[in-house]
Amino acid sequence: MHRALVLLWIALLAACAGGPPPTAIAQAGGIVIRATALPFNLEDPADRRTGRLIWRGGVALTASNPAFGGWSGLHVAPDGSSLSAISDVGHWLTARIVQDAAGTLTGLADARFGPLRGLDGKPLGDKRSADAESLARLADGSWLVAFEQRHRLWRYPAGDEANGAGLAGLPVPVEGPADLGRQPANGGWKRSPRCRTAASWD
Repeated sequence: MHRALVLLWIALLAACAGGPPPTAIAQAGGIVIRATALPFNLEDPADRRTGRLIWRGGVALTASNPAFGGWSGLHVAPDGSSLSAISDVGHWLTARIVQDAAGTLTGLADARFGPLRGLDGKPLGDKRSADAESLARLADGSWLVAFEQRHRLWRYPAGDEANGAGLAGLPVPVEGPADLGRQPANGGWKRSPRCRTAASWD
């Protein structure tokens, strides 16, 4: 399952790269996602193994909504049944992971999609404000989301996005290292003895 999810994520990144920034959507809701199977070996679709690696399926995901794409952070439930993702244009996605009887990854179902909201409750606006880069699920079920360009950490509540909670909810700011706001707009961290990993902030 883990290998299949890695391949799913690679396909998500490849399918969503490039193109102009999309316009943010105003409301959350269901979304139809199309999955196209990706073979392990384009020249021999029956080939499913190399060394110890067994191909468990790969898919390219597309949707008609122009805001779908740019996925930069992914969390998979511990049992492998569902995923949550955030995009670098300020949106979130939740879905159930679908596999066939043989355990082959075939796509996503029951997908929901919507805008990340700011401290004022409104969808994030320009690209610099909406550039969500990573997320982590905390012990209480809430979400820690890290943004770049305008560097900050926000904590989104636990709960179901369908009910306006979770990644669809209202965030609260999380105090990070003093150097956080002084990092490059779209690059790696400068060396600092005060930097800690996001996982330590709960």
